[in-house]
Formats: sequence, structure tokens, C-alpha cells
Amino acid sequence: MPVSLEPLDVGVQIPYHFCCSILLELMRYPMTVCTCQTYDQTNIESWMATKNTTCPVTRSSLMDFTLIPNPTIRRLIQEWYVANRSFGVERIPTSKQLTDPTMVRYLLNQVSSRSAPFGLRLSALRRLRGLACDSNKNRSIIAANNACEILLAIAFFDLDSNSNSSELSHESLAILSLFFFSPSQSVSLWQSILTELDTL
Repeated sequence: MPVSLEPLDVGVQIPYHFCCSILLELMRYPMTVCTCQTYDQTNIESWMATKNTTCPVTRSSLMDFTLIPNPTIRRLIQEWYVANRSFGVERIPTSKQLTDPTMVRYLLNQVSSRSAPFGLRLSALRRLRGLACDSNKNRSIIAANNACEILLAIAFFDLDSNSNSSELSHESLAILSLFFFSPSQSVSLWQSILTELDTL
């Protein structure tokens, strides 16, 4: 969870730009969205997971759900922590934060919806790939939500003659390449593909 504003009670003024605009709390994992606004990862993922498709500050539509880490703000916050240790302010951890399963489900819903605009589906796939690249635990969370089956369906059955489908397919395969499959899992997945092909 984001750090609370308790240090204010002991006379430490938290710089305004270190606080997330959603809950007005000190950011632990600053992430920048496509509108160039920066939020705490937990807060913006929760915002998106509840089907909010606008930027909390600008109210502009979020045409891309990619979250880009903001290392500059994070470094400045870390330096602020160090400078205020004498006031009992503890430094934020440097380990990556686990993604919210609700956010993963939301992204997978975007990805699997053929009625969703191409841009939204592609940005959701790229966001999933970023999460999968972050850690093994994130990959476990993604896999636990039937992501492999959804991605396989996009890669092999969501195709037509236009380049958009090809791009979605390539992105899906790129995510799948990040997962480790046991021999039995591989057989099961290929059997599901063959079964689906038989119905076409």
C-alpha cells in the first residue's frame, strides 16, 4: 500500500509532486500513463481495474493502458526519504511490486474482446507482457487467470487477412514465450489447439 502522510505530523513536508493524485498519498512505485501523468502503481491499477478508462487528473481517454516506470521520481522520493530519516521516515523498498490479479483479469478481458478497438487490445497485450517480464510471481498470477488459453486463441484463431490481427498474434506469442510449460502442460495446450482446429 502507498505510504500514508503521517510524517506531516512530525513537521516533515512531503513535496506535492511525490504524492499520487488519486489518494493523495506518497508514491512507492511511480508509474506514468499515456497522458504523461504519474501515479502510484497500486492506485492506477485499481483505477483501471474498476473499468475507468480516463486519466484521473486530465480526464482524457486512456487510449493505451501501458504503465511506464518513472525512475526519476522514484529516485527523488528515495533521496527525500534518506534526507528525512531523522524524523522517522523509512525508505521505501526497492523490490518490484506484485501486480493486482484484478488488473490482470481486466487486461485479459480487454485482450479477448473482439469488439474492443485494436489499439486497446494491443496496449493491453503489451501491458501484460511488461508485467510478465517483471517477475516469476507476476507470471504465476497471469497464468492463474487462464491467460495461456486466451493468448493461444488470439495467436491461432483470432486471425484474418489484415495486419492488425498479425500484430496481436505476434504480441500474444511473445508473452507465451515468457512462460515455462511442463511436458504435460504443453501436450494439453496443443491438444486444445488441435481440437479447436477440428471444429473450424
